[in-house]
Amino acid sequence: MFHFTSLDSEGKGTFGYVIAVDYKNNMFTNYLDLNLGWQGWRRLVTELDTENVPWINVPYKNGAKSGDRPLQYRKVGNTLHLNGHVLTDREVVFGSVPSSCAPAKGVVTMVAASGTTGYSKFIIYSNGDMKLTGIMANIESNVNGYYIDLVLALT
Repeated sequence: MFHFTSLDSEGKGTFGYVIAVDYKNNMFTNYLDLNLGWQGWRRLVTELDTENVPWINVPYKNGAKSGDRPLQYRKVGNTLHLNGHVLTDREVVFGSVPSSCAPAKGVVTMVAASGTTGYSKFIIYSNGDMKLTGIMANIESNVNGYYIDLVLALT
């Protein structure tokens, strides 16, 4: 199926799109902007692409261990999902995911501390290493772990 929204003086499409379905029922799109040319085929992602992606345990480093839930990860499309409760010291790399699953430029965000009301800065580097740094807590001495429940963009 195709649709062009604009034609030039010769009746040729200048802006529009094409939708195609292959024999395995995968749907693809391509967009034409005559100023830029064809934008390239893109396969549309469906729920079947994300339903059965397995969770994998994060290998711990430097004495880190699981709290209430083991820290697990999975890559779904262009996102990294992290889920778990980790007991670790701050300022050390406590675990790592494969670099193919890590954000290309790294990410810094906040995660909740357990044992008291508080937060720590969570860093994941482009090589997949993860660490926690700093703490803001009601009672810092009561911090006994960190809840890492995140969905991170990989780009």
